[in-house]
Amino acid sequence: MKLILNGEVMAADAGPDDIKRVIDGLPPNDEAILELQKAEDEFMQAGGVPESGFVLGYVNQPSKIEMVSGNKAVKPRTVAQVFTAYAAGDFRWRGMLAWKPANERVSKEMQREAMRKYGPYVFLMFLAVMAWLPAFQLTRMISEAVVFKPLCLRAHPDFLGYRHGSYPGLTQIIAYGSSGHEPECLFAERPPVPLSAVTDGAAVLDIIMVIAELFVPLFALGILYVVIAVAIHRFRKRRREGLPQAI
Repeated sequence: MKLILNGEVMAADAGPDDIKRVIDGLPPNDEAILELQKAEDEFMQAGGVPESGFVLGYVNQPSKIEMVSGNKAVKPRTVAQVFTAYAAGDFRWRGMLAWKPANERVSKEMQREAMRKYGPYVFLMFLAVMAWLPAFQLTRMISEAVVFKPLCLRAHPDFLGYRHGSYPGLTQIIAYGSSGHEPECLFAERPPVPLSAVTDGAAVLDIIMVIAELFVPLFALGILYVVIAVAIHRFRKRRREGLPQAI
């Protein structure tokens, strides 16, 4: 890879030492244009004055879009680091600076393309997050009706509801601010009855159901998200290929 300074080839096969030597030797107040050239249409360039900083740019492959650094005053040391990584084929140089298209119109088109490409998936994720609480509440209602109500009816027919026990850690979330109590069956006209009074292993059952109430909605929504995302991807692929738009 050629290292070029102001149009003059400084190294035909530039390595880290060549890059450091050339950049360290730049006069601090003179304008300089540095270029690492892989091919005529594939290169990285830095232009500026060492004292005030450089603007870096490269041609993005394979889109051929020219990208420039968002920072317009990149220090020579950083230029050397980016150039060294670029010359070595180490793609971490992309994360050393923020990059944007040199052409503002292209930048806006890329933003629109990104929104078109990823927008539906972001929207799906937003809907999944918003749907978690209703799904959690529904799961809790089902667990109460299917698991706990039949057990609590053993104590009294006037069943009103069920309250999870208060435990350290994860299950504390479900205790609605209460503390220091075991799982309880709630009745309309009589005091709560501990779940342990109507079944063995009450605490273990309660903890299992708390975990299920939390994670079953997450799992179900995750599966639904993947199914819809795959359907969208297939639909787009068929449309690009000119096939019937069937999922």
